[in-house]
Amino acid sequence: MDDLPRVDVRLLINCTSIGMHPHVNATPVPAEYLQSGMVVFDTVYNPAETLLLKDARATGAKTIDGITMFVNQAAAQFKLFTDHGANTSLMRKTVCGHLSK
Repeated sequence: MDDLPRVDVRLLINCTSIGMHPHVNATPVPAEYLQSGMVVFDTVYNPAETLLLKDARATGAKTIDGITMFVNQAAAQFKLFTDHGANTSLMRKTVCGHLSK
């Protein structure tokens, strides 16, 4: 982590559980290391907008949330098993509905 300020990062992927409920105030990367030219992808999906994604969005970085990954992974599996495309809008609505309970 000490070398992080000197790394030219264009894509940052958090695939740890840091920032996941109930530890929503934790982030794997401090806000000062995020830049507007980055794409920040957080695989955490509860909460949908983690502190990492909030901080990244505030710098102008493009963000991708974990629910997007979760839904697209499920859609790909659905296609493999059924040979039919999945309704990703319905999948996202269902996932978000269950997570909000």
